[in-house]
Amino acid sequence: MKKKKLVAGLGGTALMLSVVIGFSVVKASEDYVAVPSQGVREALLGDEYSGYRSVMTSEEIANFEEFNSLPKDVFSREQQNEQNEMQVVNGDSSSLEGLQHASNLDYLDYEGSLLDATPISKLSNLKTLKLNLTDKSVVPSLDFLEELESLQSFELHQYQGIGGIVPSDLSALETFENPDKKFEALVSVDGTLASQVRLSRNNPNHAMYLPVKLPRQMETGEQSIVVHDQEFGYEEMDAEGEPTGKLIWENIPEETEYLHISVWIETPDEMRDHFFVKFWGQMKIPIVWQD
Repeated sequence: MKKKKLVAGLGGTALMLSVVIGFSVVKASEDYVAVPSQGVREALLGDEYSGYRSVMTSEEIANFEEFNSLPKDVFSREQQNEQNEMQVVNGDSSSLEGLQHASNLDYLDYEGSLLDATPISKLSNLKTLKLNLTDKSVVPSLDFLEELESLQSFELHQYQGIGGIVPSDLSALETFENPDKKFEALVSVDGTLASQVRLSRNNPNHAMYLPVKLPRQMETGEQSIVVHDQEFGYEEMDAEGEPTGKLIWENIPEETEYLHISVWIETPDEMRDHFFVKFWGQMKIPIVWQD
């Protein structure tokens, strides 16, 4: 088993230009695959990356340097060499386009920013997927996992310092429950949800349940939901003093930009021998004030 590790960084403006040009080249030539992410290109080439230019033809150099494209035979070599593990560190890409052609992968560890996870959904042999996402990553749901029938282990750690969207829909994980196979997932996020709360200045109150769609198996699991706007928010309790799951905010100050909640939920104990999912989140929900 071979595993390739790398450290890579990209310039945003040059990357976006390369993506636009790269796609046009792929359409014009069937011999090349657009790989706009430098991190993915380096991971595919591994130890060959630094010296790759010296063995390229002039056409390959033009595609590589100007259009961020690689010859298709690069992916053929990966398959012949049984390359099945890949680690991308400090990736910075709006797209993982091209990665879907690395069809042998059963292990992928990606660290960096990410706007489009669609190519991952084409890696049908993937068994382990780890995503460590940083600033400006946008992952509103986990729907891209639904086609990964071989997946056994999934981790998402997403911490937003500047911009970005954390997932509000985890329901795709429910499809991996199988009494004959073990599946584990850990989702840990700290950031902003895509949904917004619209408030009237004349009625600055709001009530809702957890704004995250969970796998059905987690509905009866252990959970803790906390409203962090202590001055004007709380969780409703029933007559026995048990939380109802309803979150309430009253007399929200007009200068407030976000509502804040934290959540910790796990699947029930009786399922953990074959299906274990843990979700931890620190989330903020944008407020849109209206007259």
